Amino acid sequence: MIFLLHLIVISTQSLPALGVLNTSSTGVKQVIFDTDYGPFIDDIFALGLLLNSGDLIDLKYVVTTSEQPELSAKCVAKHLDLAGRSKDVRVGAGSELPNATLRAGIFTTPNIMGFALQDTCEDSTLVCDKDGVVSLAEMLNNSDHDDWWYFVVGAQTTLRALIKNYPDATDFDSHCHGRKLVVS
Repeated sequence: MIFLLHLIVISTQSLPALGVLNTSSTGVKQVIFDTDYGPFIDDIFALGLLLNSGDLIDLKYVVTTSEQPELSAKCVAKHLDLAGRSKDVRVGAGSELPNATLRAGIFTTPNIMGFALQDTCEDSTLVCDKDGVVSLAEMLNNSDHDDWWYFVVGAQTTLRALIKNYPDATDFDSHCHGRKLVVS
């Protein structure tokens, strides 16, 4: 099955651009949200915005990309549970961020990100997929939907792993409006 996977990279300044999702012709969009949830408020805000946009999107999966992806996933699961959405939105631990020397800007400092919600989420027993990359590939391959939106807030380490390791799940060949997506 060939999928149309839209890639949207989100920063705190571009969150209002989520309004570009037009449901008039194609209906509610199937969404995967890739987040470095925990250290900063932008991801928490973005997840809340997505959860409250059911008229535009159908949030199917949240995958965490961070220094501590398992802890981030636990916090996302707790957020979803508090919002009453833990049964219809899956969560998975994605890729760990690369070594700080390979990052840019403020993120070049090791452990600068900290984890604001560690005490709140550390002991969570809510279910998260241990390998979010594998789970995403399986979900895309087994889906009857051929149009997916992939929102990224933060690093694209998990997206890179998904495209590199599961090219069949992310077939972009002729589906990006004439552009070819290359991830290095």
